[in-house]
Amino acid sequence: MDFYIYLCLIYFFLKDPAVYRRTIITYVVCALICYGIYMVFQTTVPRPDISGTDPVTRLLGYVYGRDLPFNCFPSIHCFSSYLVLKALYTSKFRGRLNQVLIYGMSITIILSTFFVKQHVIFDAIGGILLSDIVYRLVSRADRVGLFRRSKPMPQRANM
Repeated sequence: MDFYIYLCLIYFFLKDPAVYRRTIITYVVCALICYGIYMVFQTTVPRPDISGTDPVTRLLGYVYGRDLPFNCFPSIHCFSSYLVLKALYTSKFRGRLNQVLIYGMSITIILSTFFVKQHVIFDAIGGILLSDIVYRLVSRADRVGLFRRSKPMPQRANM
């Protein structure tokens, strides 16, 4: 999942730096908020015991081994997937292909968190709302010029 988000960020960086800037700021702010919540409000999602040696069961075991069943609300999987979906939606470079790929993949990731017992619906709603609110605030701050670079100060000669 991380690889997908990073590919989307690289794509935004190359296609629309303003969307990239808003997206990366939103990602950092949302991640900091999530980790702050996790420090004081631990949640877990009980997972079923799995057994078997077929490829799907082994893949699920790998997912469970890498993604422990705590720190579930709000969902980082859902906030980051929704964030790249929202970023594309607000961009000028939307096309049929990138919409199908990014919207499809983001929705698939969000839904898969339920099917593999990583999150419950409230985790997803929390992550999506968090991402949406922060992205709107960052976009508003960007419109008023909060994130624009000021002109560099001229260098003074040493005397």
